[in-house]
Amino acid sequence: MSDANEKIQLTKEQRLTAYLDALERLRRERTSLREVLEREILLAFIRINRNNLNEFPLLESQQRSVIGLLCQRSDHPTHDYINKLTGNFLVLLNRLAKALPTGDEKIITQTRTHLLNTETLLIKCMQGIIFSSGLITDNFEELVLRNYGESALPVYNELLKSHELDRSFWRAFLERFVAVPVAEAHTAILDGDRFAMSKDGKTLVVRFFMDDVVARLTPSDKRIEKTRIQKAFEERSRGYEGRRTLRLVTNCLTRGLSFIPREQLGESDLESLSRIACVDDVSQQFRKIYQERLQRKDLQEVDPEEEAQHKLKFSFLMEQVVATGVGALIGVTQAREEFSAALPDFVFEQTSIMQLLGKDFSLDNLQRVVSSLLEDHFVYRLRRQVEDEGNKIQVLKSRTRRASVEDVDALFKKGLTRIRKSKLWRKDVSRDDMLLFRPRNAKELAGVCRMLQIEPELLPAITALWEANSCKVEILLTIDLAMMARRTTNLALRLRELLTRLGLVKTDPQAQDAAAETGQGTQDASPEDRGQDKRAERADASGEAPADDAPSAGREPELEPGAAWPVAPPSGEPERLVAENDDEPAAGS
Repeated sequence: MSDANEKIQLTKEQRLTAYLDALERLRRERTSLREVLEREILLAFIRINRNNLNEFPLLESQQRSVIGLLCQRSDHPTHDYINKLTGNFLVLLNRLAKALPTGDEKIITQTRTHLLNTETLLIKCMQGIIFSSGLITDNFEELVLRNYGESALPVYNELLKSHELDRSFWRAFLERFVAVPVAEAHTAILDGDRFAMSKDGKTLVVRFFMDDVVARLTPSDKRIEKTRIQKAFEERSRGYEGRRTLRLVTNCLTRGLSFIPREQLGESDLESLSRIACVDDVSQQFRKIYQERLQRKDLQEVDPEEEAQHKLKFSFLMEQVVATGVGALIGVTQAREEFSAALPDFVFEQTSIMQLLGKDFSLDNLQRVVSSLLEDHFVYRLRRQVEDEGNKIQVLKSRTRRASVEDVDALFKKGLTRIRKSKLWRKDVSRDDMLLFRPRNAKELAGVCRMLQIEPELLPAITALWEANSCKVEILLTIDLAMMARRTTNLALRLRELLTRLGLVKTDPQAQDAAAETGQGTQDASPEDRGQDKRAERADASGEAPADDAPSAGREPELEPGAAWPVAPPSGEPERLVAENDDEPAAGS
């Protein structure tokens, strides 16, 4: 078929004829299994209506994704909705095929009307799937440009061409845009000694700064032209009419999607689905007819027949909005499930990421998802390196809100003083241009502001810096020296071997050759040493101190200062192991 013919939209009569031809072909092929028959009719339906669908994807891989989402069968309630529509469509098509030879105009007209209405609802389901899938791929493309530059766009587009929107696509995406950048940044951090190491009591703490990871990305400030779906998603809910339409669509979906269990459809889902449904023009038509319904209530004399027709039109537009929402939910749910299935190869704990992804697929929210992925994959890499060390080593993530020195200094014009500044912020030892908030959460910030008697003119400015949500993220590798001492007779050597393996201490080739010649190392320990190690392991398992060489309970293992860490932290401030979170506790990812 030529390109010119592919763009031709069929009329209602042409579509009905094509449906009947497809049904007759399936009858000749003696397709009797209902599930197969419904799927084949759906495939024919998509082929016939392809040019009537807005924003139908051009890439074959994405076309297969959209078609698969509409035709697949699963336990999700949304597919029951589509299966019922498909079953009704097939029944009505059979009725029309039987009624046409009889020439009964009344039955033909009634059946034809119901068939076309069912066709409209199926098209709206398809539109919802197309809009949600298109919005996700378009927004991720813009994120790739923002964070990785123009050179990364061909790579992303190649992934879209070679993969359907399933877990294989998300695995390839995470490998290229999360795993590879983090691995390169980790290597550069170790090579450049861009980490901080300090000793706090019986714990050795190694700090990695996510600023060093982000600094290796190649972001671009070039504005990419937004697609029609992106423009509609952002613009349709703006302004008075846009907000009114969004509120009406949200209320409509709240009622229309009530058949979906609450645990599968939260409030944030409803808002996100409503914004996607507003991309379709039917949302604007629904708002207009709703306004007409309100105006008709004030009329004293109304033609009953005209009123009945108006009610039917209003109800049918409401059904179309619901059908669009169902399609959008199918696309969003499938994307989340496939994304979640790809995550275990890149992060240990995916709850926080999926909670972010559960809010919506807006650009700002997806940026938070990408940032969280980079952080959690760094944690994943470190934990994989030390997973054989047991609970002697933990990997934590710390987030501290911050503001730029320039922004803070600008507050002196509004009443900030040096004393107030010192109570609210402290220096960031790794970045001279940033200051860290001393309060760890909003409650503490409010308490400090009350204590300092912050004026009404200054308080909103401080709050704005807090709500800007700029955070310093640190990945903490903590080593329990006391626990390690119970499992070795030479703690300094064991620790140096561990730090060397992690790349935190550079290997001296001459010393390594000398050690190999003399047989030094924990692996070449004498039988007596190995016996002592086993006794230490048994004592550790029983909760008792080893009898011979382990330090006493009240005595700290003696380590040579400066052998593997500085004598004191690099800053003048006391080191803290407790992560300074503002809203959530630090946890191993």
